[in-house]
Amino acid sequence: MAWYPGAIRKEVTRHRTPMARYRGVCNHVAVSEAASLFGYFNEPGNPTSHFYVRKSGVVEQYVSTAYRAPAQLEGNSSMISIETQGGVTHLETEPWTEAQLQTLAGIAHWAHQLHGVPLVRMTDSRPETRGIGYHRLGIDPWRVDGGERWSKAYGKVCPGNAKIAQIPEIIARAKGSAEGDDGTMAWTDAQIAATLAHLKESSATLNEVAQLLRTHAERMDNLVNQQLPELRSEMDSVRKSVSLTATRLDYLANNAGPAVKDDVDAIRDHVAGADSAGTTAAGDSESAQS
Repeated sequence: MAWYPGAIRKEVTRHRTPMARYRGVCNHVAVSEAASLFGYFNEPGNPTSHFYVRKSGVVEQYVSTAYRAPAQLEGNSSMISIETQGGVTHLETEPWTEAQLQTLAGIAHWAHQLHGVPLVRMTDSRPETRGIGYHRLGIDPWRVDGGERWSKAYGKVCPGNAKIAQIPEIIARAKGSAEGDDGTMAWTDAQIAATLAHLKESSATLNEVAQLLRTHAERMDNLVNQQLPELRSEMDSVRKSVSLTATRLDYLANNAGPAVKDDVDAIRDHVAGADSAGTTAAGDSESAQS
């Protein structure tokens, strides 16, 4: 499984077709201000990207890069896809934020190290072209002859001119030395703060679940404690009844004729059981004396 170390993992489990090869990274814009696309991507029939990068730089990963994410038609088998928050207004002129650039560079660097994606700019969607690209390369009318078709929509500008102009900056940062010990790009303050907020939210939810479980456990203990005296009384009554029955059978066994004595002994032993071992032993002794 290939999961980016800096990502919040929210797996869409229906995607299990292996990647055929790794030739590039395709950057998108979601045209959304949602903090997460998991709810949408997790619905059967909806497209899914490998990653989603918020404006804060926090990144979610939905599909392991070992598998295809259906985000760009003919490019699905060889392209790692990244959706980004934004594009609702000023689609062509809105750039990626500083935090988004840092995260996009980190993913590009990681894809280069893990999958061998070259840190060069893709100029078209031809199958032999490799590197860091963007969705519009495979969209008509920008798609070149022989290029793969990455969208059924005509004239879709994804991710927009301002963001496309930032692709060289992403590559430069990915090539740079601002790397963590694990080979990923260093996190920004905004990324750290957003991730901590997410962890606190998750921790609060877990605490609520734990408290609910503790409450249920206490209720179960109370119910058991309330019912124990009644159960003990019933068990004592059963034991007394079994003991009395075993004694009566002993009497029958000792006074019956030889023809039925063995059968009565067997029934007595079965009824007496382990709880009436003392009675049974006494019965055997009495029988031996007769």
